[in-house]
Amino acid sequence: PQPAGAAAAAAASAASVDLGAGLHCPHGQLVPTLKANVALRAVVDSAVRCAKESSQLWRRLGVNAPPMVQANDLLPEGTLVCEACVEQSKALRRSKRTRADARRSESSLCRALYRAEPPTHQA
Repeated sequence: PQPAGAAAAAAASAASVDLGAGLHCPHGQLVPTLKANVALRAVVDSAVRCAKESSQLWRRLGVNAPPMVQANDLLPEGTLVCEACVEQSKALRRSKRTRADARRSESSLCRALYRAEPPTHQA
C-alpha cells in the first residue's frame, strides 16, 4: 500500500506531458508516422523551467504537484525519419493488400460459398 501522498504524486506525474515521448522508433530515429514540430532548445528549456518553478510554488503551499511539462528523450537536431520503419510499414501494407486481393479473387471464383443465403434448388 502506498501512502496517500505517493499515490497522489503518481497520479499527477501520469498527467504530466513529456515533450520527447513517443518520438523515437526502436532504431533511435524519428517515428515515420509522427509529424514532429521543431522547437528551439531555449524555448523547451524555458517551458520545463517554468513548470519546475510552478511545482516548487505549489509545494510551498503544501500541494505535491510535480512539474506538468518534462523534456526527456528529445531528438537531436537533424534526426532523420527512420527508413527501416518506413520500409516495414510499406511491407505491412503490401501484405494486407495481397491478402485482400486473394480473398476477393477467391470469393469471385466461389460466389455460392460467400453468399448470405444458401442456394435454393429448383426441381
